[in-house]
Amino acid sequence: MFLSLLLPSALAANFDVDVLYDGVDATPGDGKCATQVGDCTLRAAVEEANGLTGHDTITLDSGVHTLTLTTQGDLDVTQDVDIFAFPTARPATAATR
Repeated sequence: MFLSLLLPSALAANFDVDVLYDGVDATPGDGKCATQVGDCTLRAAVEEANGLTGHDTITLDSGVHTLTLTTQGDLDVTQDVDIFAFPTARPATAATR
């Protein structure tokens, strides 16, 4: 019983987006937000959050995050995730499937 109470929070992940450009995650669902060059983009963070269970958090660095990879299609949020924007760290959006 005790483990079942800890499990949901243990599954949640936090992803800190550290670049403004658009890029896909190298290995979606591995728990690491990283493109082929190791950057965490907004798209990569959402791809990771979609591949994991739990209520995840994505924190955006300041600036405009533009999705430019039209060949990748739109960016769907399919899992529970909060997206926060710095410098105020207030919710930019909250998505629930």
